[in-house]
This record gives sequence, structure tokens and C-alpha cells, in this order.
Amino acid sequence: MNHPTIPAAEAFSLLSANNQLAVIDVRSEGEYEKAHFENTLNIPILSDAHRHDVGLTYKTEGSEAAKALGHKLVSGDYKERMIRQWCESIKSRPQHPALVFCWREGLRSRLAQD
Repeated sequence: MNHPTIPAAEAFSLLSANNQLAVIDVRSEGEYEKAHFENTLNIPILSDAHRHDVGLTYKTEGSEAAKALGHKLVSGDYKERMIRQWCESIKSRPQHPALVFCWREGLRSRLAQD
């Protein structure tokens, strides 16, 4: 799927101007605890433990193996629970657009949008 993306400067502007915006941060709990925007909801794709395992796999086996592990870890009930939480968050503010973000490449936020 192809979802609209916006530059970071535009996202920062939206965050500053609109506290009604549904903002979902899909980074791990640890990443969120280190730094996050006010009024954001943390619903991570990968838990801290998952992120550690995927990172280790990336270092030892490469990108494709890490992505495969990530998909395996995020499946079944875990995946369904996250999707339900994301949808509930977005539906709670139907008159406003939702902003989903992560870090660096945007892979996690793209997956969440899909």
C-alpha cells in the first residue's frame, strides 16, 4: 500500500498546532520512554525484547533475516491486539487525521498503516 508521508517539519507543525490529532508512536517502549512528544500514544510494533532480537539478527544475519524475524514476532493475537488499539485510537478522533510515526526509515509506521 502507498500511504501519504509528510516531512518532519510538517509533522512537528501539526503536533504543535493540533492537540486533537490522533498521534500514534509505534516505537518500542524504551524508545518512547527516552523521548516522546506530548499527547502521543505509544502502541509499539516491536516490544523492547522484540527490538533487541531483531537488532541482533540484523547484525548477525542481515536485513532480510531481521525483517523475517520481525514479521514472525508480530503475528497472531499480538498483531490483532495492536491493530485493534490503533483503530480505537484513530476512531476516538474521527474528525481529525491520524499521524503514525516511528524513527529513521519509517518501516514500522508504514507497516502500521498497512
